[in-house]
Amino acid sequence: FPVTITDYGVTWTSRYPSATYFSFTSIDMIENGAYQVACMENNINLYESLTYGAIWTSKKINITPATDPFKKWRSISVSKDYKYQTLVAEQDKIYISDSAGSRWTPKENNRLWKAVAVSSNGQYQIAAGYGTNLYISSNYGANWTAYESIRNWASVSISEDGRYQMAVDSNGYIYNSQNYGITWTSRGTIANWSSCSMNRNGQFQFASATGIAIESNGVWMSIDTGVIVTGK
Repeated sequence: FPVTITDYGVTWTSRYPSATYFSFTSIDMIENGAYQVACMENNINLYESLTYGAIWTSKKINITPATDPFKKWRSISVSKDYKYQTLVAEQDKIYISDSAGSRWTPKENNRLWKAVAVSSNGQYQIAAGYGTNLYISSNYGANWTAYESIRNWASVSISEDGRYQMAVDSNGYIYNSQNYGITWTSRGTIANWSSCSMNRNGQFQFASATGIAIESNGVWMSIDTGVIVTGK
C-alpha cells in the first residue's frame, strides 16, 4: 500500500485504499506532490490521490479501443501538470494518456515492459523492459523509436527537459544519454542494477545495485550528468 511523507522523509504514514492489500509496483507524482498515482499487478484500477497522498481512490483504467485493463502493470510516470501520463504492463504494451489518466491509448508491441519515465512537460519519454531496446518518444508518447541494444533493463530515469536520460541493465552496466536518448554510453561496472534516478536538471544521477562483486554493492552516483560514476 502507498506510504506518504509530509516532512521531507522524517516520518512515514501508511495509506491504503481499502482493507485489501495490493501488490503496488510503481508510484509517481507532480512536482509539488499534490497529485499522486500508483499502479499495481493484476488490477483494473489505478489508485489516485489529489490531496497530497492523504486520501486515495480507485480509478478504472479505460483503454481505447476497449480492451481488458486487468494486466501486470509495472510502471507509471506523469508530467508536471498531470495531463500526460504513461503506463507500461509486462507482456503487454505502452499506454499513454493526454487526459490526466481518464483515457488510455495502447502504443508499441507486447513486450516485457518494466519501466517508464516522462519529462516535465510530457514531450520526451523513455520506456524499457527485459529483452527490449530502449524506446524513446519525443512527441508525448505518440510514436516510439528503439535505441541501444537489447538488454534486461530494470529502471529508467529522465531529466526535466528530457535531454539527460539514464537506464540500468539488471546484469550489466549503467547507461546514460545526453542528447534526448539518441546515443547511449555505458558507465560504472557490471552489477545487478535494480534502480536509477536523477535530479531535475540531470546533474546528479544515482543507481543502486546488489553487486556481482562485493565492491559493486550499494548506491553509485554521478555529479556531472553521468560522465563519471562512483560507488558509495
